[in-house]
Amino acid sequence: MIAKLKAPRVGVKAPEFLIETADGRLPLHQLAARHEKLILTTQDSYRYHPNGAASMAASLKQDYAKILKAGADLVMISPDSLEEHRKYALALFGEELPYLYVSDSNLDIARRYGLIRKKEHPHGGFYYRSLWILSRDARIAYRSVPWEGNAQVEEYQRLFKLIGSQPGEWRATCGLRGPEKLHAS
Repeated sequence: MIAKLKAPRVGVKAPEFLIETADGRLPLHQLAARHEKLILTTQDSYRYHPNGAASMAASLKQDYAKILKAGADLVMISPDSLEEHRKYALALFGEELPYLYVSDSNLDIARRYGLIRKKEHPHGGFYYRSLWILSRDARIAYRSVPWEGNAQVEEYQRLFKLIGSQPGEWRATCGLRGPEKLHAS
């Protein structure tokens, strides 16, 4: 069992972490200050949940321009390394994903955001999926944690409503047949 903290409440400052950007490493609060809203979404490893993780990645890729147009930006957080993330993106889409990605391989961010499962998921992994929207001052304006079952489709639609936009069609499988496709070299 892995120890976890409780998820921070709406209205409080989001727990800080560093994000690698084109401008170098920025603390979360500095990145949030650049946007009307900063969206954080978490997912477990592509290794454990290839179809669910890939569906979210494909849907966000498709609608990323709408997120930017709404004055927001997006940070995807998962326990996969940056190299694993790039590998999966290239295997799935033939290109890197346009939004920011943070590797949380030591689960430090997951602990501070209350995203550690009490026991390992049947498919593997300890990371809950979640959605957070931060204001310019890095306060939590919205949170949905943890997602269970098919909640990611509902949360995806809610995200776009909260930023004043319309999502495209949910990319349910994005053409995957199973984890073997992701692990092909």
